[in-house]
Amino acid sequence: MAWITDGSDQSLDYALEVCSRQQAELDLVLHGKALTDVNGVNALQSSVSNAGIAHHSIVLKGSSLKELTDYIGNHANLIYLVASIGNPLAHALSENMSVASKRMNIPLVLCGERKPQAMLQS
Repeated sequence: MAWITDGSDQSLDYALEVCSRQQAELDLVLHGKALTDVNGVNALQSSVSNAGIAHHSIVLKGSSLKELTDYIGNHANLIYLVASIGNPLAHALSENMSVASKRMNIPLVLCGERKPQAMLQS
């Protein structure tokens, strides 16, 4: 399973729960702010280790949709992608599913609170 994060841990609990139920390893797909927040990434990795989940860190240096879809295409063993609703890279992926669909045959789960539609339009 892959957890797409820019350093926020909003969806980490969900990712850990799914990994535990599926007995899956977790790829921490790091981008954006996470690339400069060493202490934050260390804290995330500690949380995953403390949950007893094997994990690997994957760094998307350019934080681009192409890098993410290439990662997905090269990891046929992925069973889920998880991210927070506010994650910009996950949002780009969900908005461009036609581009990504050639490489993505797995669910993208977005976790967190969604703003009411009226607030999004203002």
